[in-house]
Amino acid sequence: PRASCLLTSRASPCARCCAATMLSRPASGSDRGGTRPPPRPPGELAEVDLSAKALGQRHLAAKNARLKSEQDRQLLANRIKRLVAEQEKAAKRIEETRRRTEQLRQLRERNMQHVQAQQEAHLFLHMERDVQRQQLSKVREERATKVAEARASVRESRTRDFHSRKQTQVEAEEALRRQKEAEERAASLKREAVRRAEAELAAKKQAERARHLEQLREREEEKRRELELRRARHAQTLAEMEAEEMKLIQSLTQCQDDQRTAFVELEALIREGVPGTRVGSAATPEPPGNRRLLALR
Repeated sequence: PRASCLLTSRASPCARCCAATMLSRPASGSDRGGTRPPPRPPGELAEVDLSAKALGQRHLAAKNARLKSEQDRQLLANRIKRLVAEQEKAAKRIEETRRRTEQLRQLRERNMQHVQAQQEAHLFLHMERDVQRQQLSKVREERATKVAEARASVRESRTRDFHSRKQTQVEAEEALRRQKEAEERAASLKREAVRRAEAELAAKKQAERARHLEQLREREEEKRRELELRRARHAQTLAEMEAEEMKLIQSLTQCQDDQRTAFVELEALIREGVPGTRVGSAATPEPPGNRRLLALR
């Protein structure tokens, strides 16, 4: 009953399948590692099947019990591990709580020391301010006395300086007036000297300009005479060349006339004295002198 209860309630699906398979499969010699036995009668086979079924149930119950114990052991080990982990966490939390408590205690002590130091510093500052106020009031009184004395001294020195500056200004104005008069006299003399120098320079420049103009006029006149002389010489040379040209033209014309006369006589002699000559067969050539004469004309 316990095995069947374990099989039905706590066994896994895989265990149920294995148990059903083992119950349905008959036990054989090959499963136990022996040789196959000889065949038995049918009644004996029924008894063997019932004993094998009971053996399978017992084996399954033992296996389920072992699995149950393994599961219980694993669950117990897991619970122990969790308890140990929780104990360690609790110890860590306790240690952290103690550490934080110590830190808070130290922080409270530091805060109290800081507050006490602030109070002492505030008291010291208050006392120091009182001392500084007293010293400052004393310094202000001394400064006011010194300022009053300095103002009186400054007023006196300003009065002396004003009188001395006024006297110095009067003397400086007098010296400046004298210097200005001297500079004006010197400037007047310089202007007069400059005027004389400018007048002399202008006269000198005028004389130099007149002399230069006279030289230019003489040069131009000389150039004009030279050009006239060159023009006359050129005209004379041109007339002589024209006269010579006329002479040459007349001589050339006379030569052409003589040549033409000689050609006419030669033609007449040819017509009269040379037998077999056809008169008028060829034109009388023009003397070459006529062409040159025409070119010259």
